[in-house]
Amino acid sequence: MRTDENYLRAHLWASTAVFHWNCLVALMKEHGEAALEDAAWKASRVREVE
Repeated sequence: MRTDENYLRAHLWASTAVFHWNCLVALMKEHGEAALEDAAWKASRVREVE
């Protein structure tokens, strides 16, 4: 599986995330792939409020 497929899968996990292509492209242009990985890691740490 390619890295970009892993990134997309992480953001669409459980079909609960909203994926914004414009934000992805802007982040990638400004900060590169490392910023995308950092954002995905931070997003994976968010928990729902019960």
